Amino acid sequence: MNAAARHLAQQQLWEGKLTVFVISPRMVGLLALVTLVLASAFGIIYERNQYRSLVSNLQGYQSQHYNLHVEAQQLLLEQTTWASQARIQHVAQHALHMVPPKSEQIVLVSE
Repeated sequence: MNAAARHLAQQQLWEGKLTVFVISPRMVGLLALVTLVLASAFGIIYERNQYRSLVSNLQGYQSQHYNLHVEAQQLLLEQTTWASQARIQHVAQHALHMVPPKSEQIVLVSE
């Protein structure tokens, strides 16, 4: 064995002494500052993620709103077409074989 290995083998690794770390007030302040900076950075990351998620949801809802608006306009146009007087008269005459009554067939009822 060489001299360094012999010295390490003879020396006790733990001599029963407790090592005390002394932290100065300046070090405490620095640790607090680093902790606050890291907390602020994580807060910013979280808020940006929330913002992007909300913007994505908003765009989806706006697209859905537009599609529903277009569909409502189409349904309103279809309702107007189906409810037109000319269409009702055409269906009544051709599909239901209805004819307007003659003047002698009309009876006026009064109270």
